[in-house]
Amino acid sequence: NAALTAGGGTITLNAAPAAAFDLLLDVPITSSGGISLSASRDILVQATLQTTASGADITLTADTDTDGSGGVRIESAGRLTSADAVTLTGSHPSEMVLIR
Repeated sequence: NAALTAGGGTITLNAAPAAAFDLLLDVPITSSGGISLSASRDILVQATLQTTASGADITLTADTDTDGSGGVRIESAGRLTSADAVTLTGSHPSEMVLIR
């Protein structure tokens, strides 16, 4: 895993279908570029995702395998703050089991 560099451009994270179906975001991410996140099942946001520059969108896409199981869930500690558009796409959140 590489460190995220603020202002380094667009950040794209994909949950690898063979290894992890869900994408858990529990640390803040701030970028002057766009933030694009996808997972074959759920995206769970437990921290702030923020873009700071004009035209920098936040796009969260769950259920990328289109099997009807997967959604975007913004928890109480989660927050989306975008300098431009926010797009959330998914179907139905699955019953997540978080193992830490």
